Amino acid sequence: IGIHAGSQHFRDMPLDSSVWAVSNFYHGINRFAVASFIMISGCLYLDSKRTWNLRRLWKRNILPIAAAYIFWQMFYAVYRIITNGTLAKGSKAALVKFMVYISKSYFHLWYLPMLIGLLIITPMLWEIVNSARGKQWEECFADRCGRTGQSYGKSWYSGAGQTGNYPCNHYGIHYQ
Repeated sequence: IGIHAGSQHFRDMPLDSSVWAVSNFYHGINRFAVASFIMISGCLYLDSKRTWNLRRLWKRNILPIAAAYIFWQMFYAVYRIITNGTLAKGSKAALVKFMVYISKSYFHLWYLPMLIGLLIITPMLWEIVNSARGKQWEECFADRCGRTGQSYGKSWYSGAGQTGNYPCNHYGIHYQ
């Protein structure tokens, strides 16, 4: 609520006004809310006691969110066409406008595709965080980051018998 209240007339005010400064302050201190919500949700979803059923995840979580997103995209596309009032019903121009509007996410629906993406990758992240092989993946990514930092500016091939900076080299050598 603080984000919306703090940014309601954010762009309507002159930058040098005290009202803008107060709005900017409240907008700024409330900005962490979305990121915090995502991180807390991630902690709850990545709990080691949780088990994943991918069919259930898709049927109960991802598909309903995708359906809601598609519905609201279509609703707002029709709404925009009706409120503009310049296109004839059933015309080719109206169809083209509908397709353009449906392909551009309405500004406050940004969260739904992001949530779908997070739900899709969560079982993979859970595996990395909670399984025995997850530790190997952590080491792989840590090794990859370390090699990237150390070999900045060097060639991909670093010498006889070494593969240098190829992704997950550590994983391939030590765990297979």
